[in-house]
Amino acid sequence: MYHLYKAFAESEADILKTQQAYASEEHGVTVPYTTVLTLSPGFFRDELELGVRICGCEDSLKDSEVLAFSTLVFNPLLDLLEEYAKADLAGAQVAAAEMIRILESIDTDDDMFPEYEIGLIRDAVSLCPEQLENSSAKALTQFLEEPFVCDWKGYAVWDAGNGTVDCNYKAHIVLKPTDSVRENDVLKQLLCRNPSASWEVIHNFFTNRLGNYLDEEFEEYCTEDDYYQPVVEDFELEYRVKNWCGQNGFDFVSCEGHGDDDGYVSKYRRGRW
Repeated sequence: MYHLYKAFAESEADILKTQQAYASEEHGVTVPYTTVLTLSPGFFRDELELGVRICGCEDSLKDSEVLAFSTLVFNPLLDLLEEYAKADLAGAQVAAAEMIRILESIDTDDDMFPEYEIGLIRDAVSLCPEQLENSSAKALTQFLEEPFVCDWKGYAVWDAGNGTVDCNYKAHIVLKPTDSVRENDVLKQLLCRNPSASWEVIHNFFTNRLGNYLDEEFEEYCTEDDYYQPVVEDFELEYRVKNWCGQNGFDFVSCEGHGDDDGYVSKYRRGRW
């Protein structure tokens, strides 16, 4: 958006005036916030990226634009980040990682930028560089060293037209993650976006991934035949879990499950004669 303002500006003073007006009145970067409880790491990422575009051009800043960027965008966000850290330190640390990533990608000839700003961000969330870079790596290492245990509940409805059958399945699953888990593209994207991800975040990621897979398999098994009611207890859980393990870098250890249904329920009631 900045290039639109620049096209109508007659001098650098006009450009700076436009930037100030946009930041303070229209976009609200410098407007104080009454609460930090509604903030999220994504807020800081979006504001910083927009600030770069307003003050510079895409992902680059001229020397003359760095001052405007620091004054109008970075300093207000840094103040807000410090307040956010008091309410949600983990969230603020994720936001800090995103802000550092953006600052490091900015092209500028300023010798002091962005090292100085990055130091301020780390101070704001009490993070040293090693903590910021290695927290998710340590969590992943811990995840790989422990058994992966999860419980799954499946539910599907077989519909025969005139009536339905509710199908249920419960399972307890134990797997062993292998080093090939590190090559999971979706997981790598998750850790890239969240460098401070914990063991719980990684465990929940694979729990949901396995659960979604089994949900789809169970739904297909129970509804594949329109004329014959499914035998829920014959759902081949172990076969499907092993298949998922091969696709996601896990070794199969064990699984126990039990399926049942609530019986056929007619959609219609017999009327009185």
